[in-house]
Amino acid sequence: MEDLKPSKLAGLWFCFVFLWYVLISAIAIPVIIVVNIIPMIRLGVAMSTAGFMLCLMFSSLLMITLCVPSFRWCFYKFPWLYPFSIITLMNLFIIAISEKIIYEGYQVISTPRHIITIILTIIQIIVCRFIMCMYLDIRPFTTGDED
Repeated sequence: MEDLKPSKLAGLWFCFVFLWYVLISAIAIPVIIVVNIIPMIRLGVAMSTAGFMLCLMFSSLLMITLCVPSFRWCFYKFPWLYPFSIITLMNLFIIAISEKIIYEGYQVISTPRHIITIILTIIQIIVCRFIMCMYLDIRPFTTGDED
């Protein structure tokens, strides 16, 4: 592989957009839990959700970075960045589904419905994480250097 030198635009993309994507997406999961999910459970009422909007925004940034060849240099320079980005996006999607389940379950003020909603959310997180682990076990990340 030849020496990977990013263009100035790719360097700016990485420093001002994609690096922030990586930092904010890693922080977004606990923020969604603390700001959206816990208050819904504590107050017992449905509140606005932002998980799927964040998933759309972060997946769009990741797609742009993967589709533009000059932007892809960051994944060769930092081999851990691609698996980290994909796994973080998967986790964010799982939390967004959980947030939506709780939102739908808390639209009606009913204690049995709230308990069932929390149980469904816990089961959904466990099942989705298990499926994610099975998928990543079957199709592990490669850097392209292996034969």
